[in-house]
Amino acid sequence: MSLQQKIPFWTAVLMSINIIVGGGIFAGPQSMAALAGSLSFASWLLAAVLMFPIVWAVARAPVLFPGEGGFYHYCAQGISPVFGFVAQWMFLLGYMMGTASAMTVLLQTGLAQQLGFSFASEHPSMTHAMILTLFSLLNLMPLGLVSRIQAGATLLKLIPLLIVVALTAFFYKSDLSYPLSLTASLPATIPTVIFGYLGFEACCSLTHLLKDGPESVGKVVLTAFFITALLYTVFNFGLLQIMGVDSLAAEGAMAFPSYLGGSQELTFALGVGISSAILLSFSNSLFGVSLGNITNIARISGMSQPMAMLLHGFIVWCLLCFTSELRTIFAFTVLGVGSAYTLTVVAVWRENWKLKHHFQVALMTLGFGSCAILFACCWLDLGTSHGERFLAIAPMFTGLAIGGILYRAKILTLR
Repeated sequence: MSLQQKIPFWTAVLMSINIIVGGGIFAGPQSMAALAGSLSFASWLLAAVLMFPIVWAVARAPVLFPGEGGFYHYCAQGISPVFGFVAQWMFLLGYMMGTASAMTVLLQTGLAQQLGFSFASEHPSMTHAMILTLFSLLNLMPLGLVSRIQAGATLLKLIPLLIVVALTAFFYKSDLSYPLSLTASLPATIPTVIFGYLGFEACCSLTHLLKDGPESVGKVVLTAFFITALLYTVFNFGLLQIMGVDSLAAEGAMAFPSYLGGSQELTFALGVGISSAILLSFSNSLFGVSLGNITNIARISGMSQPMAMLLHGFIVWCLLCFTSELRTIFAFTVLGVGSAYTLTVVAVWRENWKLKHHFQVALMTLGFGSCAILFACCWLDLGTSHGERFLAIAPMFTGLAIGGILYRAKILTLR
């Protein structure tokens, strides 16, 4: 690609923001308000600061370890091939068992509560199966058509976010209090918030396209990440101003048009439009995640695309039969994906130690602390006792064990 065709800095930032923004921002505020009340909006900034060293490590990895292969390549080069396998496999398990499951539950809930389909409410497992089948079949369409569908959905997903951000100043409630005692509840929101940030690692795929060279990828990813964090914070703060804590906790983000004070007709029309846009955001996320998961399964196992599609749908459906509690799924997802992040921090730390980049070593050392806090918050969110938590995480350990056996038998090729 010639220099003239490469992407300037701010275009790359906007593309990265588009990659990061997903269904998590519309799913999170409801449970966060129930946990941390009027201070729940602060969790987005708190988590962004916590994630800073991790984001920096993931952004630096393709510069330190050039080549294809993602987390497998980074950790295989920086640690060993075994850790490369663990990183890539845990990342896949987190996304396949976690993100796809969460979006399926959110769509089923939306069909039941927002669109009033009683079948979705009365038969959640069958609805999950139908949703997974539909999106698996959609992913068999030609890639050109898939890309056009996702491009259109991308624009629509931003509309609710931008509307709330624009209205925040007009609905500001000076009488809404922010008790400092609520800060003790903020750690419980961290898994949900981190789930909303997942996807930033995909921005690193822009490395070879940047006009300013691969070295600028860190600036691009960090700028996009913190702009997204600011948008998410203002969006959540705006929902609290428009709806109030109790209403947000009870009804969720989709209900905010009912609190804008318009005519009945306008409120209805806006409600339908916003609900459709948010459900489309969930659909777009499931669409993209399913495509990525199915493609990865086919690539590493040698399966045909239809067989990979069936296996993916069956695994996700089995997990949803095991648990459909969103907070558990969010924590489960972050544990899987966070394992890949943690091993990448280790790989980047080791490489910087060899290169005697002392500032980078210090930053990655902070990253170990961030990873520890992230895992602790997720672990506590999985249940009220260690027994419940081990039971909740059992599918991931099972998946890791099966993957290890297949990898040792050279049935899986994570390269």
